[in-house]
Amino acid sequence: PSLAELELICTENEKNHKHNKKEVKIYINSNLYVANKKAWEYYSKIGADAYTACEELNYSELIEIGSIDSCIITAYGHLALMQTEQCIDLNTKGCNMDLKPGVLYQDGQPLIYQKHCALRKNMGLHDGLCVHCGNTVLDGRAKSLFTLGDILRKIKPYALRLNFTIEDKEEVKRVLENVSVLSYSGHNVK
Repeated sequence: PSLAELELICTENEKNHKHNKKEVKIYINSNLYVANKKAWEYYSKIGADAYTACEELNYSELIEIGSIDSCIITAYGHLALMQTEQCIDLNTKGCNMDLKPGVLYQDGQPLIYQKHCALRKNMGLHDGLCVHCGNTVLDGRAKSLFTLGDILRKIKPYALRLNFTIEDKEEVKRVLENVSVLSYSGHNVK
């Protein structure tokens, strides 16, 4: 959630607590940047239960935050490299409003881009104008921590996150089969 959404959820949780209703667990993703102890103290004070570790943090920096038991580590996913304001397809070959992600190559490495216009069209939000188009450029090589089970067992994060973006059904199945390598007592897979 955004910071405003997080504050709204926390306010609702306070109301629910007063009326003995079930509270919502709040797990923030890496869009709400938790890069140090002070940031996590703030989010936890306003009601967040766990945070997703920033991709660039190393083990020592995670330990410095001091709340590994509240940390969710992304164990699989194509990392977002950037957001574009213009549509790559529109600017290179013309708009086709195709739902299929596109692929670019930079220095021989694949970069995958997910088209926002296609997503908006699929949700019934596209107005037929390409002024709202843009792309999320993803690393073509998926991040995978499946070979680091021993290290993850040592760290003992709150949960492991799997981010599926462009995978087809078979790829999702293959990834989920590999999750068993990471599963052990104390881990949640989100």
